[in-house]
Order: sequence, then structure tokens, then C-alpha cells
Amino acid sequence: MSAHWVLSEYQRRPAREEVLWTELDALQEEVREARKRIAALEEENAALKARLQTVHRRQFKANGATPGSAGDRQAGKKKRGAPAGHPPWRRPVPREVNHTIEVPAPGVCPHCGGTRLELLDDVTEHVVEDIVLPPRPVTTRFVHRQAYCRTCRRAVVQCAPGERLGAAIGPVTSTVTTWLRYGIGMSCRKAQRVLHELFGMPFVPASAVHFGRRASARGAPLYDDLRQKIKAAPVVHADETSWRQDGINHVVWFAGNDDLAVFRIDRHRSTEAAHQVLGAELPGTLVSDAYAVYDTIAAAARQSCLAHLIRRAKELGEQCAARSARYRDKRAIGFCTRVGDFFRGICAETRDAAHAARCAVTRRRRVRALDRVLGRLCKRRQRDPQVESFRKRLLGSERRSFFTCITDPAVPATNNLAERSLRPLVISRKLTFGTRSAAGSECLSVLSSLLSTAQRQGVNPLAFLHTLLTADAVAAHRALFNNSS
Repeated sequence: MSAHWVLSEYQRRPAREEVLWTELDALQEEVREARKRIAALEEENAALKARLQTVHRRQFKANGATPGSAGDRQAGKKKRGAPAGHPPWRRPVPREVNHTIEVPAPGVCPHCGGTRLELLDDVTEHVVEDIVLPPRPVTTRFVHRQAYCRTCRRAVVQCAPGERLGAAIGPVTSTVTTWLRYGIGMSCRKAQRVLHELFGMPFVPASAVHFGRRASARGAPLYDDLRQKIKAAPVVHADETSWRQDGINHVVWFAGNDDLAVFRIDRHRSTEAAHQVLGAELPGTLVSDAYAVYDTIAAAARQSCLAHLIRRAKELGEQCAARSARYRDKRAIGFCTRVGDFFRGICAETRDAAHAARCAVTRRRRVRALDRVLGRLCKRRQRDPQVESFRKRLLGSERRSFFTCITDPAVPATNNLAERSLRPLVISRKLTFGTRSAAGSECLSVLSSLLSTAQRQGVNPLAFLHTLLTADAVAAHRALFNNSS
């Protein structure tokens, strides 16, 4: 090797080393970023696996315990059925006895088969109620006297009680069929089969659709009156669920309380759809979940459903607990447990009879104490993103609507009333896959609202439907409400 080449290589070596060190630093930085990214992805993967496992457990519960055993129920969960010491439910004694049958004393003992029996002076009575089958339809011929109207220039007749002019099927059949469809949840064919096989009344399934459309048209004024009443109610529960109309996604909106119920099927789940049911302003208290649409309604007070918060805290705690030991966040699990216990305590407090007896000053003082407790629970930041988002939600603008049930004893802590009210339509959606037309959706909205309101008013739905189909709107209004004023 020549001395010139060696010298030139020696002079270029620092520059080459600088380039290599620069490349090495860049590679090491890439390795550090890749390791951070891998750690974040592994943690995210663990969180997704835990969420999937939690959803799977919720859908497919373990079946290791034998039915009726102590392990068949969750620890601390209330046993199904009436509580211990509850008086039995007994059917009322019939007020009238139509037939009396004298039964002679037995000649042979039904237990041992012996024949050594002695007659006693005592008697026992056994009252049995039953129905008579098969009933038969009654055919009535109406003979109308006609009169000539000089204004209309034609002959006219008047409708007799219990008659529907131009209809070959009477109002009782229409009433029972409509109640079976919209009150019980039967399909048109099943309702037609019940009337045909049980009562001997023949008609085609399409007639059941006509019965519902006619009842909906006659009940439209009452439905509009219900919508106005619910907008002026002191407490309103609101909720929504999905629906299908001719294969297209729709939404069933509900608004109601212990006395009234309004359902409405709409194409959208938007603010305009919510305002159609509830209005832009409410003079009373709105009880709902945390859906953002309800924030646009200017209500006098707001109560968030605490059951949703308890359920969310439980889900987050189960997801954190389902992760592997490496990624398990014990602090997040403890936070979710304490938050769930906090809101369960509020629900139990509202159910206590002593809560309603408190004065307004004591209730306001109690609200301030609960707000301070919630602030201490949510003071520390959480490392888990979902738990941290839940913590920020508890400290956000929704925080003031957690304790309305403490301030006002008439306001419940949960939105259970709306959930139970929507359940029949949810079951109907699963069985029938929704309605087929806008007219069917309108009919379902009107009749479901009227029948549910009649049930809450303590009115017999069959009697109300019969009045709706045979009388005017004023008589139907009086039949729907116990206090028509």
C-alpha cells in the first residue's frame, strides 16, 4: 500500500465515522419508536381481547351450576320471586254462581280403596270458573228507514248503536283483532286464526290490517292530544331504539311517565326527530340517558339515568380485570368499583321512604355532600384511555344532572320506565322484522300509544277500543282517561 493512499484513508476516516454514528443513532431512535409502538399495540390488543371476552361472557353465561342451586345465582343477587313472608296472590272469589251441582258422597275411598265409609253431615264447596267453548258469532240484520235529503238530493240512513255502516264485520270483532295485534303482539294471520278457530268468525288476514288502519284514523285526534299532554307533564321519560320499515333503518322514540305514553316511528335519530316528540322546551324534568340529542331540549331540570352509569362502570371494570397481569390496571379497576358503588347507593337512597320525608334544605345539603364525594372519587387521572374518558364525563356538564333525584323525590334515579315501555316493540321487531310501509308505522305509533296509555290509566283496553270504533272522539277521550278534564 502506498503512503499516499494510507494517508488519504486516514484523513477520510473521521468523516465516515461521523456518518456511521449518525446512521446508528437514527436506527436506534427507530428501534425505540418501534418498541414504543409495539408496546402500545400490545396494550391495545390486550384491551380489545378483554373487551371481546367481556362481551362474550355477557352473551354466553356459564352453565356449570345446577338449576335452583345456590351457585346458579350470582353472589349477592336477589332471589327470583316474591320476598319471604309475602302474602300469596289469590284470584278473587266469583260474585255470581250460575250452576250448582250436587255431588253424592263416595262409595269407595279414593286414597286407599276401602269401602268402610260413613256419611257425614258436613259438606264442602268447590267453586270453579271456566269459559264456554265454542262461542258462536251473532248475525244481526239492521233494517233502516230512509229519508230523502233535499240538500244532498239523495236518500240517507242513520247508524244504529253497535253498527258500522258499510262494514260486514261488527265492531266487537274489529276490537278483539286490533287488541290481539297491537296489545298482545300477534300477527295478522295468527289473530285471524284465533278468531276463526276459537270464536268461529271467518275473515281474511287483510281485514285485520283494515281494522288497525280504521282504529288508527279514529284515534289520531287522541294521539295528538297525548303528544301535547306529554310536553306539559312534570316528569317525562325519554328513550329510543332501532326499528325497521320495509328493510330500512328507522327509530322508535318514546316519551311518557306513569300516566301517559307516546310512541313515534321516525326515519332519523336527529334533533328534529326528538323535538317532534318532546318539543324544544319542557316545563318539567327530563329523565334520559346521555344521548347528545337530549341536551338540545331546554328542560326545567334533567336527570341522567344512573343505571347506565353503573352498567358502564361495571363494563370498564370487567374489561380491565380481563386483561393479562402485565397490562392489568388495578387502580382503574378500583375506580370503576367505587363509582359503581357510589351510584348504587344513590339509587338505594331514593327508594328509601325516609328520603321523601326530608325537607328541601336537607336535600340540597345532601346534594352538595354527594357532589364532593364524586369529586374526590374522580380526582386522580386514569392511565386507561376509556376509564379516563369515563372520569372526564363524570366531571363534565352532565355532572349536575346526577342528583336531581335527590333534590326532587318525584323524579326516579333511573330511566327504567322508558326501557320497559319500549320492550314490547323490541320483541315485536325481533319477531316481525318491523313494518312494511309508512302507514303501518303510523298505525303502530298511534295504537301503541293509546293502548299503553289506557293500561297506565287503569282502563280496560278492549272497552276503550270498542268505544273508539263505535263512538265519537269526545266519548273516546272520556273512555281513555280516568279524569277527562
